[in-house]
Amino acid sequence: MFIPANGDVQLQVKNFDFNMQNYFKIDEDTGYLIPIVKSVVLNMGDTYLWHDNFIARTIMEQIYVFSIVMIENATRLVGPWLFSGMFSNVMTEMLNNYEWHFRLNDPFRGQTEGSNFYVDFRNTQAPKITNNFDEMHKGLHAHHDSNKDIRHNPNDLK
Repeated sequence: MFIPANGDVQLQVKNFDFNMQNYFKIDEDTGYLIPIVKSVVLNMGDTYLWHDNFIARTIMEQIYVFSIVMIENATRLVGPWLFSGMFSNVMTEMLNNYEWHFRLNDPFRGQTEGSNFYVDFRNTQAPKITNNFDEMHKGLHAHHDSNKDIRHNPNDLK
């Protein structure tokens, strides 16, 4: 039989290149950044597929090369639309909805009081980003909550 049941397979990809050009606009209602991707180029570079059997190697290599062509062309065609919608949610989630919550406990020993702070750092204008320069307009709003109902219980640390 020409096609073996098993054998060593080796795949080498050299000079993999992924380029994307984008800019940011701002959502006027929420202040969140929305990345707009203008172009995406994916280049798999120099690839080499090796298998013990010549026929298996030829079939696998043709399938792999055809897949690379499909992925590269699909990335050029729908990449800007796909990545523009995808990166906005990722950025918002990674930046915790552009909020930072932290608690400062009383610095004096034996005191169980503390305060919660909320910092909102949403954008007020679309950023301008060029080579070696970025201009971000943040509206920093800090909220201090010294409500007596929110107390640190020393027994929670045990």
